[in-house]
Amino acid sequence: RAHPALGAGRDITWLPAPDGVLAFRRTTSAGSFVCTVNLASSPVALPTPGTPLLASTEIAPGAGRAVLPADSAVWWAA
Repeated sequence: RAHPALGAGRDITWLPAPDGVLAFRRTTSAGSFVCTVNLASSPVALPTPGTPLLASTEIAPGAGRAVLPADSAVWWAA
C-alpha cells in the first residue's frame, strides 16, 4: 500500500505477455509498478520487470527471469 503508484491515477499500459498471462504497467507522477498474473494451469517464465513488491505465492526470480506458478500474481516495483 505504501508504493506511490498504487494511489490515484489512470495510466495503465498493457504489456506483451504469453498466452494465459496478463501484464500491465501502472504509472503515476510518483512512480510505477508492473503486475503480472499467470492465469494458466502451468508455471510460466517471464522477464523480471523490476523488484518484487508482493506475490500471491513464492516465486523464483533470478538471472533476469522469474517463474510464476499457475494461478499466481506478482506486483513489481518498476
